[in-house]
Amino acid sequence: MALTKESLLIEKCLSLTAFIETSKKHPEFYSQLSGNFDGQGISYGPLQWCLGQGSLQPLLKEVAQKYPNIFDNAFGLSAPAVKDMLNKIDIKSQVLWSAAIQRNNKILDDWKKKFYDLGQTKEMQQIQLSAVKSVFNKSVAMLSIYGVKSQRAVALFFDIRVQNGSISEEVKLDILNTFTKQNVIDEVEKLKIIAIKRAEAANPKWQADVKARKLCIAAGSGVVHGSQINLERDFFITMQNAS
Repeated sequence: MALTKESLLIEKCLSLTAFIETSKKHPEFYSQLSGNFDGQGISYGPLQWCLGQGSLQPLLKEVAQKYPNIFDNAFGLSAPAVKDMLNKIDIKSQVLWSAAIQRNNKILDDWKKKFYDLGQTKEMQQIQLSAVKSVFNKSVAMLSIYGVKSQRAVALFFDIRVQNGSISEEVKLDILNTFTKQNVIDEVEKLKIIAIKRAEAANPKWQADVKARKLCIAAGSGVVHGSQINLERDFFITMQNAS
């Protein structure tokens, strides 16, 4: 079955942000697992869903409930321990559990393989894609707010949703006022303003990273985490209308 225009754009946005998040490409990013370097316990998949934010647990619970054989095959004798962790009431206990599968914030090899095998199944990938679709829909809904319509704009909002959560009402008004005061009509210039304003609102510790990442997407190319990225060449994301 041929992919729809929407599903193709979801794939493009996912591939871009997943590469920035994990340095991996399809299908490797579905299995990418990170340790507790950021206090989140473990982070997994193309968008690095994590225990600390409670975003990873629903995905693991879903595969355990819908596809118990796949879950058990991936985790083997450790499957009951993972299920027990998922049934813990509080997130803090779940994050503490993750200490047993890593050393110095690096995942132990046998656990890395368990999560890798799980992420390479089509069932787990579909569960992850369903979560991605929700982020994508919220990103598309932002187009009309800022008067933009390109694939690149969707990619920028998608990356903001993944890395930063959203754009606050205060920052939104600042962006729109800047458009008006500077009489900004060009879409790329709008995207650059959005990128800069959102980066300025980030935690000071991460502002430089957020700015480089968002400006790369807004401008269409740049260096992020040491990698030279060109949206059109590498991910087929253009300035064509998203719809």
